[in-house]
Amino acid sequence: MMRLVRTRPLLYAALVLPFLTAAVRAIRADWFPIGDSALLYLRTADVGTQHHPLLGSWSSASLSLGRNINNPGPLYDDLMAPFAHLFPTGVGNVIGVSAINLGFAVLAALAARRIGGVGSEAWTLVTAGALAWTLGSEVLFDTFQAHALLFPFFATLVLLTGAMTGHRWTWPWLVFTWSLILQTHISYAYIAVVVVIAALAVALPSIPAPRSEWFRRQLRTRAVLWSAVVFGLAWVQPVIEQFTAEGEGNLSRLAKSASGTDVAVGFGNAFRMVSAVFALPPWWTRWGFQDTIQPAGTVDTAAGPRVDIPWLPGWAIASLAFVVLLVLLVIALRWAWRTGDRLLVAVDALALAGLVGSVVALGRLTIGPVGLAAHPTRWLFVLALVARRTRRHGAAVVVRPGRPGRTGAADRARHARARRRVRRGQRPEVHPGARPTGRHPHDAGAAAGVRAARAAGTRRSVPLPDREPAGLRAVQLGDHGPARRSGRRVPGRPGG
Repeated sequence: MMRLVRTRPLLYAALVLPFLTAAVRAIRADWFPIGDSALLYLRTADVGTQHHPLLGSWSSASLSLGRNINNPGPLYDDLMAPFAHLFPTGVGNVIGVSAINLGFAVLAALAARRIGGVGSEAWTLVTAGALAWTLGSEVLFDTFQAHALLFPFFATLVLLTGAMTGHRWTWPWLVFTWSLILQTHISYAYIAVVVVIAALAVALPSIPAPRSEWFRRQLRTRAVLWSAVVFGLAWVQPVIEQFTAEGEGNLSRLAKSASGTDVAVGFGNAFRMVSAVFALPPWWTRWGFQDTIQPAGTVDTAAGPRVDIPWLPGWAIASLAFVVLLVLLVIALRWAWRTGDRLLVAVDALALAGLVGSVVALGRLTIGPVGLAAHPTRWLFVLALVARRTRRHGAAVVVRPGRPGRTGAADRARHARARRRVRRGQRPEVHPGARPTGRHPHDAGAAAGVRAARAAGTRRSVPLPDREPAGLRAVQLGDHGPARRSGRRVPGRPGG
C-alpha cells in the first residue's frame, strides 16, 4: 500500500507526459486543424457571440436518413470556448482538447481513489496512460468527436463503477459526462443504453427492501438535487432550440430517426469486429487502433444492400477467441461475486457487459451511402482496455483458484495469525465494525459474521460461521476511534 502511495506522483507524471509532449510538438510545428476538425473548431469560436450554437454539429447520418439532423447539443463547444477565445486557432485547439482529455483522465483517477482506494487509482492511471499511448500524439488534441470523447467515456465507465457500488456522489458527475457524450456524438447512444442497464442490474440487488421506500428517500438527497441541476443546465440549450426553431426542432427529428435505416452493420459483422478488437492481436494497442477497423462499403444482394467487410477475421478464429474471452470474464465475475467484493463485481460486470453489449450496439449501427467508417466504432477500444484487466483477473483465477494475484505484507500477516489460531484449536473472530478484505472466497463467511453481529446489535466479537478451518482467514478489526485512542473502555450496546 505504501509503495502505491509513493508511486502516485510518478503515475500522474507519466499520464501528463504524453499530453504535454504532443502539445509542445504541435505548437512548435505551427499545427492547425483542417477538414472536419477545422469546422468543429470554428463552431466553438461562435460560443458567446450572436451566432451562439444551440445544437451540436451536423451529423453525416442525415445522408442515409433523408432529413437533416444535428448531434443533440453544444456542451463540448461550451467547454472548448474559453480556449478558442483566448488563443489563436491552432494553439487554442491543441491546448483546449489536450486540457479536456487530461482533465477527464485525472477525474477518472481521483474518482477511482475515492471509490476503491489507491490501488484502484493506480490501475486507472495506468489504463489512462495506456489509452493515451494507443491514441498516439495528434489524436490526443483532435477535436473530431469520435476521438475527443474517448477520455470522457473512460471517465464515465469509472464513475459507473462507483454508482454500482453505492457511491451517490457519482450521480451528478454521471449526468454531466453522459450529457456531454450523447450531445456531442449520437453514435454512443446504443452502448450507453447497454452499460447503464448492466450498472442497474448490479446495483439493484444491493438496494434494501422495500425498494419503493428506498427510491422515495433518494429523491430527497443532495445527490438527486445536484443531478437535476446538472441535467437542467446541460440540456437547456437543446430544449430552447426545440421550441424556438423554425419548423421541427432537432430533438423531434432525432426521436423520429431513432430506429435508423434499413442498412446496418449487422450482428454477424459486429460479432467479428468485437472479437478482433477485444480478443485478437493487436487488441487495443496503437496498431490495433490504426489498422483493425477499416472503412467498408455495401454490396447489393437479393435481400437488399448488405455491409461487406472483407478484412474481418474468419468465423472460426473469431468465435474461438470470443468464447475464450467470454469464459474468462464470467470466471472473474463469479469469483468476485463469491468474495463479496462489490467493486470487483462492478468492474467485471462492466467488462462483460461491454463485450456482449458491443455486439448489440455495433449490430444496430446505421450505415450511410458512404459505407462503414471507423470513427463511430472508436469507443470499442476503451471497453477493450477495461476488459483487459478483467481478462487477466480471470486467467489468474484459473491458474491459482485460491489466490488470484499477489497478496501484500498485511494480508500475509493476517493469514499467519489465522493459521496459528487454527492450530491452537481456535477460530478467527470478527468485530461488527470490521470489513472483509474481499480478496478470498472465504471472506463471504466473514461478511456473514459481520452481518449477524450487526443484526444482534452488539459491539462484542462474535465467532465466524462454521467453515473449512484451513480456509479461514482473519479480517481487519474495526477501530473504536477516539475511545480506543484515549484508552477508555468501549461499552457494549444494549442486548450485546
